[in-house]
Amino acid sequence: MGLVRQAGASAPDSVLTDWAGNDPCGWTKVMCDTWITTSCVRELNLTNLKLQGTIGAELAALTDLTVLDLSANSLQGALPAELARLGHLKHLNVKSNLLTGPIPADLEQSTKLEELI
Repeated sequence: MGLVRQAGASAPDSVLTDWAGNDPCGWTKVMCDTWITTSCVRELNLTNLKLQGTIGAELAALTDLTVLDLSANSLQGALPAELARLGHLKHLNVKSNLLTGPIPADLEQSTKLEELI
């Protein structure tokens, strides 16, 4: 469950119990494209997992991410401006959380982003 903790949020112990090791492509709720020598995380669907805390800027390290769904949790604070660095991000869903503050301008103006909920 390292990625969730690194990203500033926490989940109940029973959630995402297989999130261990260095290969996120085998983890629950993670979709990857696997190439001959590398794997890249394309979708992260963490909807309705009772996540708490903040959304961390570390998620911007998932540079090939196209879908990020963090909806229906108890995440707080603002959307990190660093998410605008996700140059392939098409769908971002953060509805039904406790987020505050404006949407970062760079994220809102992203040319690839098709859906921001």
